[in-house]
Amino acid sequence: MRGITIGDTAIGADHPTFIIAEIGTNHGGSLERAKGLINACAEAGADAVKFQSWTAELLNNVKEVGTDGRLMDSKAIPILRKYELPNEWHVELAAYCNSLNIHFLSTPFDLKHARLLRDIGVPAIKISSSDLVYDELLEEISTYSLPVLLSVGMANLGEIEHALECLGPARDRTVLLHCIAAYPPIYKDVNLRAIHTLRKAFGLPVGFSDHLPGHEMVLAATALGACVIEKHVTFSREDDTPDSFFALTVNELALMVQAVRRLEAAMGDGQKRCMPSEKEGLTGGRRCIFAARDLKAGMTLTRDDLAVVRPNIGEIKPRHLKMLIGRILRVDVSQGAPLAWRHLDW
Repeated sequence: MRGITIGDTAIGADHPTFIIAEIGTNHGGSLERAKGLINACAEAGADAVKFQSWTAELLNNVKEVGTDGRLMDSKAIPILRKYELPNEWHVELAAYCNSLNIHFLSTPFDLKHARLLRDIGVPAIKISSSDLVYDELLEEISTYSLPVLLSVGMANLGEIEHALECLGPARDRTVLLHCIAAYPPIYKDVNLRAIHTLRKAFGLPVGFSDHLPGHEMVLAATALGACVIEKHVTFSREDDTPDSFFALTVNELALMVQAVRRLEAAMGDGQKRCMPSEKEGLTGGRRCIFAARDLKAGMTLTRDDLAVVRPNIGEIKPRHLKMLIGRILRVDVSQGAPLAWRHLDW
């Protein structure tokens, strides 16, 4: 796999997990609330925050079919308009993120917003699962010299391969995000083993975009090698925004980041050896062979003469027990003294 960086942050198996706090629609139409969430996510230790960039009429049809079969105004349009991120906010929020040393990302849902994000200098472009089949958008993004985060919810391997073909030269700087595009999904659909499948099938870094409550699945995905984690975040799950009810609170986000960092440290390098924190156990926790009673020179040792107990302070180990039975002692050995090879007549 080629090296991928988001800004100056390296992405991949040999690097810390890149954690994206998805603010999405949880700004609730308030610029100050959006900034408050950015600040909280930065304090929680996230690497990036992510928004969603759309124009309602470019995302959803302005008409829908009524129950009587006639066209009527779409009920979705007013809701989508409420959560639009104004163009001028993009610039201000990106600058605010920069001041807090956290990356600003957003998902464009149309060509206009893809170009806006490119022009304000985002460090990567996120593509939603729903637009994995929107060839025109993918082809536009393929012309940008930017890393791509491609969510693959709902998709099969053939659809993912087609999307990567549309991304063309951007394929080699793409991270696939395993995702179940349900809000929230049911646990039996999460299918975390697909992380391995995607990595093997496409030879690309793979992350995980999680829509479940809590962060158990995030930790499992990290252990399976997910190099990017995306998680929705809000101030409260009682907030009246579309994404709040399954999101983490900002306090829970901080706990998740801490847990991921502990897990990364615990994964280690895979080499099985005695670790530094275990070394005391080599003495205090292991055994050696002691005299079970006062032993006299010239006697032939039996099993009852030998105690296999802690601590491991002698040179004769439990694996040598059978070698001692039937041997003749050369010297007296007091009860509780560790046996040594020099005590034995060979």
